[in-house]
Amino acid sequence: MNFHERAEHDSAFFVCTFEIRRELLYICGSFEQNFQINESMPQHKSAEKRVRQSKRRNAYNKQNKSEMKSLIKTVKKIVASKGSPEEASKALSATFKKLDKMATKGIIHKNNAANKKSKLTKLVKTLSEQPAQA
Repeated sequence: MNFHERAEHDSAFFVCTFEIRRELLYICGSFEQNFQINESMPQHKSAEKRVRQSKRRNAYNKQNKSEMKSLIKTVKKIVASKGSPEEASKALSATFKKLDKMATKGIIHKNNAANKKSKLTKLVKTLSEQPAQA
């Protein structure tokens, strides 16, 4: 088989595999999601380790962010239900602790934590202020 015949054979094979893959994507919806195939598999041990590390860190970050969001929702729920200011301040301090820890660990940016703390403080202050009497 000479060079040109080989090139035609390889290109025909490539077109065939591409069409099969496209057909599978069409049939299965998203082939990568259904079968967990990653296009760029790591080729070196250090790259494999990086993949393991990133999965572990991703899970840790998701867990912490979820906990942060639930604490924020708790504070907002207390304020919305016109709860006691003491209860709101307890929930607020727990939320501040979590936000500060996440900013220290680098899960969220320190300015993001500061913005969230400011907004929550402003929200809780509206609860503790008594309405003006006319």
